[in-house]
Order: sequence, then C-alpha cells, then structure tokens
Amino acid sequence: MATEKTHLANLVLAENPSCERNKLPILEVLKEYLNPGDHLLEIGSGGGMHALYFTQNLPVARWQMTEMPEYMEAIQARFIQQGNSQMATPLSLDCRAAHWGLPQQYDAIFSANTVHIMSWQAVCGLMNGVHKALKPEGLFLLYGPFRYNGEDTAASNTAFHEYLKNTSAEMGLRDYQEMAALAKLAGLQLIKDIPMPANNRILIFKHEQ
Repeated sequence: MATEKTHLANLVLAENPSCERNKLPILEVLKEYLNPGDHLLEIGSGGGMHALYFTQNLPVARWQMTEMPEYMEAIQARFIQQGNSQMATPLSLDCRAAHWGLPQQYDAIFSANTVHIMSWQAVCGLMNGVHKALKPEGLFLLYGPFRYNGEDTAASNTAFHEYLKNTSAEMGLRDYQEMAALAKLAGLQLIKDIPMPANNRILIFKHEQ
C-alpha cells in the first residue's frame, strides 16, 4: 500500500518534462475557448505549474487551483512563492465528496492528467461536481490520454495503461465513449474532441441547462 501511495503521489505532483512540453499546446486551446475575465476552476492542480504558466498568458480574471487534501503542501508552496493576482488561494477538493463547498460557480473548469489516476467512483464524482460547479453554458476542458472502444491510440498509451493498472487496479486510461456517456448522465454534453501532441486529447464538455 505504501508503494502504491508513493506512485500516486509521484503522478499527482511530478514536475516532469511532460508538463513543460504540453503547456504550450494546451494554452493554444484555452485561448480559443476561454473568454477574457473568466473565473476558472482547475481540478487537480498538482504542483501548480500549469496554473502559474496559464495565468501569465491568459486574460482570465481568476484561476482557482484545487488539489486533494493530502497533496496541498506542494500547491500551497507554489502559490506562496510564485502566485500572482490572478491566482486564488488554493482549495482542498476531493471529487468523491457529494458537496464540494466551493465559493462560487465558474465560467470554465480545466483539468489535466487526472481521470486516469482516479478511481471510477472519483471520475463519476468529478462529472457530477463539474456540472454543479459550472455556470449555465460553461465549459469543462479535460486533457489527457484516452482509449477509444477499449483500444489505445498508441503503443505508449498501452504501456502507460498497463503501468497504471499495475500500480492500482482502480487506475487506468478512460474510454472516450464511457466518458461521453457519463458526462451526459451528469448534464454535460461532449462538444469537441481535440487531438494533442504525444497521443493526448482535450475533451470539451458544455453545461446543459
């Protein structure tokens, strides 16, 4: 169990080269879909690298970072050392909770590299919580690798899926069709599937009133 927790902590908090590589392609998508003055909620901010970079390059009014309670130390340190006026004080958030206790609803929600390290229970909680946290017509932008009809899009994704499953049976790459169906049950409509570098995607969901 200790080894599994260590692996998961590394996946959540790692400031690895992939964060550096993916930030510019993600930024280009965010520029297209976010509006100046948006209040944005980020779910699973890790060490806060994306929040810092995106707030420096996007005209969002407020970027609200969140992370699981046990990983708050790293994100709080990033905020204290490098935070700016667009970054709100990080909040503790467990997607499995029935009520997230957020201070407001948001124009948009962003999450990167999260659902494959969550249990399916947490993924379900994520979708339900996102619907409650979004304003009507708001967007949820979800970045990461996905499977299609149970098949991987690249050998590297297959290897990553196997690594996750070996780490914890509850983790693994999620299937595009299952995510779309789950989102619809939660009141979200999948409106865009955008290919990204390194066999990743950004799935964009819209809040259905």
